Amino acid sequence: MGTRFNQCFLNSDNCDGDNFYYPTAEKMQEAIKFRLYSYENRWFVRFTVIDKKTSKAIGTIELFNRGETDDDFSNVGVLRLDIRSDHEKESVLFDIISLIIPSAYSLFDCTEIITKAPSYAIERISAIEKFGFKKSDGLLVGKYGTHDKYPYNEYWTVKK
Repeated sequence: MGTRFNQCFLNSDNCDGDNFYYPTAEKMQEAIKFRLYSYENRWFVRFTVIDKKTSKAIGTIELFNRGETDDDFSNVGVLRLDIRSDHEKESVLFDIISLIIPSAYSLFDCTEIITKAPSYAIERISAIEKFGFKKSDGLLVGKYGTHDKYPYNEYWTVKK
């Protein structure tokens, strides 16, 4: 049995109910098709994270600019970092965000980047604090689908 993702660390805020669990090849194909469509239309990009030691995929990174919003996070870059549970370690997370964040400001035309870190995500919080993220009291308000106007919390922010 392979290593799994701990669902409680995945950030599916405002993903219209997608929990990133695809039990069939057809469902996975639909997800891939949607991600390619989203990339082509500049909605978001999702990268695969590869462990260089094993050459195996250990997670994904999604990035996008939220655009104009009526909440505390207008025109910010959003980082979703979803990593296998056995790699949810401060050193691994810090290394990944250290590679991604510096380029993300120009790639996603923003001066601020947010990421979600629930209070129980001790390793993640340690990594993002080490990088310079600060806990925000602001709420990310859903923009689309069934969760339109739904307020999400537990976001952290870092400015260029």
